[in-house]
Amino acid sequence: AEAEDALADAEAAVKVEHERLLDAKQLLANVHAKTGSVTTARLEEQLADAETALSEARLSAVYNTARLSEELKESKRLMSETEQDVTAAKAAVEVSAAELSEGKRMLAASEQRAAEAEDALADAEAAVKVEHERLLD
Repeated sequence: AEAEDALADAEAAVKVEHERLLDAKQLLANVHAKTGSVTTARLEEQLADAETALSEARLSAVYNTARLSEELKESKRLMSETEQDVTAAKAAVEVSAAELSEGKRMLAASEQRAAEAEDALADAEAAVKVEHERLLD
């Protein structure tokens, strides 16, 4: 948007200078028909100045357009890189979430096996106690 505004401003400046040039040419034509060479020389000088200003405004507009075009390309490139970074970060988050979910599943399975082992140990201890008491009797 900033690039487009600057381009529009440059184009408006060229248009203003072009209108001033046309006005000066018309004035020169009118005065030339009525007056002598002194006034004509002054108007021709003003016309030359207006033509110079118009050329400078055109060159400035071309330069600004090229510069703004490059800035726009760079902005688009940076935006594309940012989008790629965001996509990669989202993928990494999804992988991490999947790994976390798998880790939770494995922890639950380990806790289940530990509980079963504790039950088996308690059963074995009870059996040993019963067998020990049987042997003592």
